[in-house]
Amino acid sequence: MKGNEWVEYWDKRVNGFKNYCFEQKATFLKAVSDPESTEERVFQDIIQSIDKSTYWKSQDIGNLKSIVSFKKMVPIRSYNGYLNEIDEEINSKGGYLSNGGLVRFLKTSGTTNKSKRIPYTEHWVAEYRTKALGVLWASYLEKCPEILESPYSVLDTQTIREIPTEFENGIPCQGITNRNPLVGNNDWDVPWYNAPWMMDDVPSDYDSRMYIRIRYLIEHDVKFISAINPSTLIALHSHIIKNKERLINELKLGTVLGKQKLKPNPDVAQKLETFDKNLPVTYLWENLKLISCWTISSAALYKGVLDILYPNVNVLPFMTCGSEGVVTLPNTANNEVGLLAITQGLYEFLPAEQDLDDVLGVATPDTLNFRQLTLGKEYHLIHSQANGLLRQAVGDIFKVVGFDNGVPRLEFTRRNGIFHSFTGEKITETQMLDAIQFAYKENHLKANLFMCFPVWKDTPQYKIYIETTGNEQLPDKHNISTDIDQYICSVNEEYKSKRDSKRLDEIDVEYLLPNSIEQLLEQEKLKGNSTQAKYKPLQSGIETMNFLETVIVS
Repeated sequence: MKGNEWVEYWDKRVNGFKNYCFEQKATFLKAVSDPESTEERVFQDIIQSIDKSTYWKSQDIGNLKSIVSFKKMVPIRSYNGYLNEIDEEINSKGGYLSNGGLVRFLKTSGTTNKSKRIPYTEHWVAEYRTKALGVLWASYLEKCPEILESPYSVLDTQTIREIPTEFENGIPCQGITNRNPLVGNNDWDVPWYNAPWMMDDVPSDYDSRMYIRIRYLIEHDVKFISAINPSTLIALHSHIIKNKERLINELKLGTVLGKQKLKPNPDVAQKLETFDKNLPVTYLWENLKLISCWTISSAALYKGVLDILYPNVNVLPFMTCGSEGVVTLPNTANNEVGLLAITQGLYEFLPAEQDLDDVLGVATPDTLNFRQLTLGKEYHLIHSQANGLLRQAVGDIFKVVGFDNGVPRLEFTRRNGIFHSFTGEKITETQMLDAIQFAYKENHLKANLFMCFPVWKDTPQYKIYIETTGNEQLPDKHNISTDIDQYICSVNEEYKSKRDSKRLDEIDVEYLLPNSIEQLLEQEKLKGNSTQAKYKPLQSGIETMNFLETVIVS
C-alpha cells in the first residue's frame, strides 16, 4: 500500500477486529461452562476433518463414533512416529492425513537437524488457530482498551510478514507467526497488517526487522508491546541502545533505512539523545500500558529485568501453545495461568512419572481426560488436532494449578526427558528452577536468568551462571550455592545420596554481567535462528560455557 493507505485499511478493519476478538472470547467462556459437550463437539469435528483422508480412511478411523473407541484404535505417537505419514502428506500435497485444504507446513525446532513439518490446513486455520488468537487479544483489550486507540498504538512482534523461502514439494514451510499470505477470509488479519513496518519488502533478517519496527513507532504513542518470548522485550531495549545514533540521524532527516519516508522529527531525536542503557523503555514510550509474553516456567526468570525495563507496566501472559497446537487460553484479563483450551483440540493426559516411551505406538485406552486430573499433579500432554495429527504426545509436561467449572488451569513446567544426570540423579528443569528461585528469595536477589552446566572432573559437579542486573548488592556465591544444593537434596533423593557419598561435588556458582545470556540469544537470532533461539536453563554446550566464562563479574 502507498503512503497512508494502510491507515485507511486500519480504520476500516479495527472495529471488526475488536468484535471478532470479543466474540471468540464469549464463545470460549460458553464452552468452559459446558466442557463435556465442548469436548464431544471438538472430537466429532476432528473425525469429520479426517474421515476422507487417504491414511485415516485406510485405518477405518473416520467411522469412529466415540472417544472411547477412538482411544482403543488410534495409537499414541510422538512427532517422529508420524514421519512417514508427513512425508506422504508432502508427496500428495495434502489429503493424506486430513481431508485436504493444505496451505503450508509450520516449521518448528525438532530433535534432529531438520525442523518439524506440521500440516496447516484451511479448516484448522479458520476454526481453531485464528479463534485462539481472538480469545487472547480479547483479554488484552479488556485489560487495556486504549491499545487500539490509533494505528500506531501497538508494537506487535507476534505477527510478521515474510515471503516464504522454504518449500516441500512446492508447499511453503514457515513459522507460525508468519502470516504471509493470509489464508482465506478467516485468517488472523490484524488492522496493522499493511503497515509499512509489516510489508513484504521489509528485510527479513532479525536485526533489520526489529530496527524498522522501532524506527516507525519510536515517534508515536505506543500503548502495547506484544511478544511471545520475554527475551524479545529485552532485545527491544538492547536494539534501541545499539542503534541509537542511527535512529537519531534518521529521525532528524525523516528517513527509514536511508530513504525519505517520514517527516523530520527533531524533538524525538533530541529525547533519544538522552536515552541510555540505564533508562527504561517507558522513558521513550511514556504511556505504555501493557506488555505480553510467556510468564511461567523458565520465562518467569525474566521478571527481574522486565520490572526494570518496563516499570509500572501491566504484563499479561501469552497463551501456552506451539506449532502443534494451542494448550491453554486466558479466561480473564488477569495475569494468571490459562485454562485448558478445550475448544482447540481433544486432550488426554498421563501422569508425569509414567515413562512416555512405554505408550508410544500403542493404542492406549486408559489415558486421563481433563475431568480426571488432580490439583498439584504433573501430567504428560497428548492431543489430537483437526490437521490429521491424532493422539500426538508433544513431549510437554504440565502441572494442574486450579480448576474453573472442572476445566483445569495448566502451567507448563518442563519438556519430557530434559534433565541433567551424572550418576542417575536426573535433576529436572523444574527442580533446578525451583531451587534457583528458592535461593533468590533466601538471599534477596531479584529473579533473573541462569544457565546450568555439568562439569566433568574427578568429582563431577554442576556449575551455575547467574545473570545480574548491575544495580544490586550481590550475596556471597557460596550462600547461593548452599541454598541451591540443600533445596535439590530436599526434592531429589538420588542427588542427596550422591552428595552424601561425595560422588558429586558442591554446586559452583558464578555471577554474569548484565544481559550476558541475552547476548547469546541475540547471536543465535543473527545467525538466522530467530524462531529457535530460546532460553534454556539446562545446558551442556562447551562453546556456550566458554562464552559465559568471558562475561563473569570480576
